[in-house]
Amino acid sequence: MAKFLKFLGPAADLDLASITRNTVLEFRNGIAKRNAPATANADLKAIKMICKAAKRDGYIIEDPAEFVETARIGSEQARRPFTFAEIQRLLSVADAEWISLILFGLYTGQRLSEQKISCEFLAEVEILKSRILPVHRVPRFPLHFIPLEMRE
Repeated sequence: MAKFLKFLGPAADLDLASITRNTVLEFRNGIAKRNAPATANADLKAIKMICKAAKRDGYIIEDPAEFVETARIGSEQARRPFTFAEIQRLLSVADAEWISLILFGLYTGQRLSEQKISCEFLAEVEILKSRILPVHRVPRFPLHFIPLEMRE
């Protein structure tokens, strides 16, 4: 909701009826340009719920978000991998904890949000003799140990 109010700017102080379908579309499209379509759709869903409740409770006559479609998931651009130089720059300024996170992501392909830094994580990863075995894997594909350079 805070994103929508920020998007509206001074118009946020106007009557709820001043919000139009085009306003909701511009908001959705703006979010979709800067974020993944799933993020834009989650924000749109929140706006739809608010508008639906406002209509139900008699604050507005028409729901401006009712027929606004979700952002297309297929339009998402592929993310490019970090270059070697970018990884080196990250590692040069990172502390020990962040270096571990960056290297685990590099070796396992996990996103930061997928890395669990807890006892559960230690149960999912086996570190033996300078190699790592990611336990989460795609079925039907063999396990592969990934060699690590151990630093002291």
